Amino acid sequence: MPLGKAVIRRPGQDVTLVTWGNCTELAEEAAEKMEAEGVSVEIVDLRSIAPCDYEAVAESCSARGGWSSCMRMPARPASDSA
Repeated sequence: MPLGKAVIRRPGQDVTLVTWGNCTELAEEAAEKMEAEGVSVEIVDLRSIAPCDYEAVAESCSARGGWSSCMRMPARPASDSA
């Protein structure tokens, strides 16, 4: 895996979804759901964020006019209600 070189995991026409690491699976799930609603999603897998392939992101976004990112957030700890 070359660092700093993104790969297109799924070609699409309407919007770009930028992801990396284990969030690529989440991006695939989201793209499938959006496709069912008539939205074609291109998935750009950065594969690394340092260095980052900004050129690939810019190229995909400029061709589609929009983008979003996918990342997994840690679960919030349960709050004490005492």
